[in-house]
Amino acid sequence: MITKIDIRNTATFDSTTSPIDGLKKINYFFGANGTGKTTISRVIADSTDCITWAGGTELATRVYNRDFVERVFKQQIPGVFTLGEQEIDTLAKIKRTKGAIDDLTDEITRLTVTLQGQDGNGGKKQELSLLETNYTERFWISKQRHEDKLRGGLRRFMGSKRVFKEKVLSEAITNTEDLLPLDELYTTFEGDDKIKCKDLCSWVNDGSHSGGILSDEHYSMPDDITVDRYLRIFKEIFEKCGHTAHYNMMMELLGMFLRPIRTIYKIRERGIIPRP
Repeated sequence: MITKIDIRNTATFDSTTSPIDGLKKINYFFGANGTGKTTISRVIADSTDCITWAGGTELATRVYNRDFVERVFKQQIPGVFTLGEQEIDTLAKIKRTKGAIDDLTDEITRLTVTLQGQDGNGGKKQELSLLETNYTERFWISKQRHEDKLRGGLRRFMGSKRVFKEKVLSEAITNTEDLLPLDELYTTFEGDDKIKCKDLCSWVNDGSHSGGILSDEHYSMPDDITVDRYLRIFKEIFEKCGHTAHYNMMMELLGMFLRPIRTIYKIRERGIIPRP
């Protein structure tokens, strides 16, 4: 449905827009000759940008004015027209098809308004935008509340609200493994192994990724037996959580890095090279 017509630069109208708004489904224009009735019909027939459509859904226009009569009707016998049974059936089909098209057009208009509102800036699109902003802020508040615990594994994603939210959502979608609470994980170990499991988890939660262990002046390298026990417990943590493949991949990448570190600490403890 046309809701507004802006007339300008045609017939006797100059560049100053003369709007016709407040239009309904059925509108009646009347006036003396030369007042612009035919001009209005020609603007509609041209389907220019001077027409505003309800819901932004543009329809095909049908204008039956003087131009239409001159263009369509070529009478060989003036005043004689024939309408047979076939034409009646055709008109009935046209009427049914037009009704179906009108229903579809109304549905498109309704869905368009639902999606983007009457002015194109509201509807579900606006709701989605507001939800996006709302949840981005909520994710960021949670990040600030648990920043110390998240820093170890999500440090690269904590500088931007949008990036942090997308990372958390990505993990929620792609990481389908069952989560094992730390307290439940601790119960799977006994004695000194349980203490060392808690130590390992504590180092991760406190942000052990934040700096190189060689720069820790208060750290002393434990003996080989203790190191091997920590490595065994580290492996068991991944196995108990169902992430053995992750452990194997990580240790393969870090294998050539772990041995040199142990060697450096041994040399340092023997006093061969000074601490930094």
